[in-house]
Amino acid sequence: MNNFDVDVDKKYLLAVSGGADSMAMLDMFYKHSPKLRFFVVTVDHQLRNESSSDCQFVARWCGERGIDCHVVTVDVKGYCEEHGVSVETGARILRHNALKQFDCDYICLAHNKDDNAESILMHIVRGSGVKGALGMQPYSGRYFRPLINMSKDEVLTYCRLNNVRFVVDETNNSVDYTRNFVRHNIMPLLRQVNSAATDNIVQFGANLSADQQFLLDVASIDDVVFGNGYAFIPSRLLKQHPAIAYRVVDNTLQNMGYCCDFRRCHYNDIVALADKQSGSRVDLPHGLVAYNDYNGVTLSIRQEGCNYSMPFQTGTIQLPNGTLYIGSEHTEDSLRVDIDKIPTDAVIRTPMEGDTFTKFGGGTKPLNRYLTDKKIPARLRSSIPLIASGNNVLVVCGVEISQSVKTDEQSKIYYINFTKGED
Repeated sequence: MNNFDVDVDKKYLLAVSGGADSMAMLDMFYKHSPKLRFFVVTVDHQLRNESSSDCQFVARWCGERGIDCHVVTVDVKGYCEEHGVSVETGARILRHNALKQFDCDYICLAHNKDDNAESILMHIVRGSGVKGALGMQPYSGRYFRPLINMSKDEVLTYCRLNNVRFVVDETNNSVDYTRNFVRHNIMPLLRQVNSAATDNIVQFGANLSADQQFLLDVASIDDVVFGNGYAFIPSRLLKQHPAIAYRVVDNTLQNMGYCCDFRRCHYNDIVALADKQSGSRVDLPHGLVAYNDYNGVTLSIRQEGCNYSMPFQTGTIQLPNGTLYIGSEHTEDSLRVDIDKIPTDAVIRTPMEGDTFTKFGGGTKPLNRYLTDKKIPARLRSSIPLIASGNNVLVVCGVEISQSVKTDEQSKIYYINFTKGED
């Protein structure tokens, strides 16, 4: 039983709480032949008086066997109060954040078959859609679940036969937690209806997984453009049949590294953006924002605190989002200005409410309307560097100069280049 399918060349992190499942997993890794490269992380959630001693139990077990063990303490209650989430959600988020800080190839979680059946049932009840009803997979990105095909009874039998000691978390008996309510109240009733309920629920998830994989293969993201912190999905990909469009979004999010906390409503909002006005946006989990960018939808990390203002100057100027050059050297993309026509009160700054722009050739309009006409994506407008005097925009750096600073034969010409940092 202890020779489960692992790659002996990989490095494994074992998330161990001290309970029966995680201690069985730890014992299997310890006894595995050939020997595996692994270490242990145990997280103290500070939710119980015994949590610290449970972590010390794991640390002693590892110490007696020469296994590297790290104890990490997180403040679940404080996090939940600050972010307004449940204890279960807060504990999961902080636990996963802690585990991700360590260098390893795979993070091993001790979920068993019963856990999997409970998760599938909970996702169905929540209305999370096909993805949630698939259940837990043995491998999911960096996560590996060695015990996923073992029932709880089989785990306990392993512990008894191999004399594996473990601690008991009394809160696991409290039905105030959703999972415990399902475990202690719902699953026993389902097993009264059918004694194979656990196996059948898990098999349902496996059957659904095969269908899901086919649809995911059809939902190609070859034409999605990925950058540093963003992805652009062309509108035509989102206007396919909803079963395909939603999976395009899902594949895109997975590629960006986001695997959880997205609900059906979020997918609905992203797909619907393709038919909305340019600049329309929706906020998403994990600090992401989705924008309509004319011919598609961009998913990007929410940008905060990019506003700045500084006195006008020449030379090379480092800005939060790139480098601005104002001087005598130029390239084909340089903007030309008459430096003597720039007022002494001019500043270099980001856009402000009330800005207007008189485009080269004449015609004054609100800056935001001008940027819309130029098809500058709404998500980028707030960070475009400007040279302005009051609300009169003289230069939209990297785009165009105002009529008021155009050059003629008598002009002292300076050139302006803006090089964006990594998008």
